[in-house]
Amino acid sequence: SGIMTRMMEAFFSEAPFSSLRNYFNVYAVHVVSSAEGYENSGAHALGTWFGEGTQVGGDDDKCIPYAKKAVGASALENAVIVVAMNSNRYGGTCQMYVPSATGAYGDGTSIAYLPLCASESVFSSVLCHEAGGHGFAKLGDEYAGIDDDIPSSLRSRAERLADNYGWMKNLDFTGSTSKVKWARLLEDSRYSEEGLGLYLGGYDYTRGVWRPSSISIMRYNMGGFNAPSRE
Repeated sequence: SGIMTRMMEAFFSEAPFSSLRNYFNVYAVHVVSSAEGYENSGAHALGTWFGEGTQVGGDDDKCIPYAKKAVGASALENAVIVVAMNSNRYGGTCQMYVPSATGAYGDGTSIAYLPLCASESVFSSVLCHEAGGHGFAKLGDEYAGIDDDIPSSLRSRAERLADNYGWMKNLDFTGSTSKVKWARLLEDSRYSEEGLGLYLGGYDYTRGVWRPSSISIMRYNMGGFNAPSRE
């Protein structure tokens, strides 16, 4: 359908996906709900819902069997499932499941839920953030909505995901330019015009966590993916 094509083109609209699209397989799975729109609670085949503000979601257990039909059970850990929600509201989220083996960076099923939003540009950027940034690359959010230090429990969880699975390559918990994950990129002249550095704030908190750039898709849904994220 037209929406499925829009989603696919949106995913490949940003580097590095734009130059690597021939390495991807894309499948469209059509799912029919018993009623149209979100006025009818419980009528949605994938259990999708809208909550407060930009909160959206769905029933992962209903999505996964449909994905298996498309890619097969053996390929599910390499799959990014993207669910289009038939609404023009703004929102988006991505559920990321850890892979069965440690050290397998990028593996682990992910399910991104996103409505069609009010405009094509917003829809495209949110899809890149949720499906490309979170779902495929397992990046963390670079925005900082909570004016506080990141809680130690949340930091420990993020470090565990990074150590075991290689996630969160765009966030770190050190302010040292020589020890941060992207230290070698800071010294690389190819990225000297990109404004790479250590910017305080990320993972939803303003202190105790650093990101590589002032603006990026993982922060403001704009500005492209920064170099550590692209890598």
